[in-house]
Amino acid sequence: MYSSDASDSDNVTSAPRQIIINSYQNQIQFIPNIFYYKHPNDLYHYHIFCKEVPYNTIISLLNNNEFSIQTNEYEYIFYYQQQYDNRFYKIICEIISPSSITNYLNKNIYGHEIGQNMEQERLVFTLIKKRILNFI
Repeated sequence: MYSSDASDSDNVTSAPRQIIINSYQNQIQFIPNIFYYKHPNDLYHYHIFCKEVPYNTIISLLNNNEFSIQTNEYEYIFYYQQQYDNRFYKIICEIISPSSITNYLNKNIYGHEIGQNMEQERLVFTLIKKRILNFI
C-alpha cells in the first residue's frame, strides 16, 4: 500500500515502536509503528504508518525545494521529531473510507457481503484534518 522510490526506501527503516513521553505526567507511552486512529472530533478513521528516518535524509529533504510530500488527496505525509531522543519519523496517514469499514464489519462479523450503492467517495485531507493528525 505504501510505496516509495528506491532512494527513500534505502534511507528509511521501520521503527518497532514509537516512544512518546508525556511531559505532564512524566510517563512513557509506546505507540506501534502501524495502527488505525480516529480522533474524537472527526468522522473518519485513519491508517497511520510510522518509519524512522536517518538524520542525513532529513537534511536532504530540507535542502531539496522540489521535493513534494503530498502524493494524493487521501494521503498525508509529514515528518516528526521525537523530543526525548531527537529521532525523526516519517508519518504516513491515509483516510479510511467509511463504506470500507462498514463492508469489513459486515463481511468479517456476519459473513455478509451487502451490495450497497458504491459511489466513489471523495476522501480529501483538509487543513483541519492535517492539523488534527499532527497532534496525535
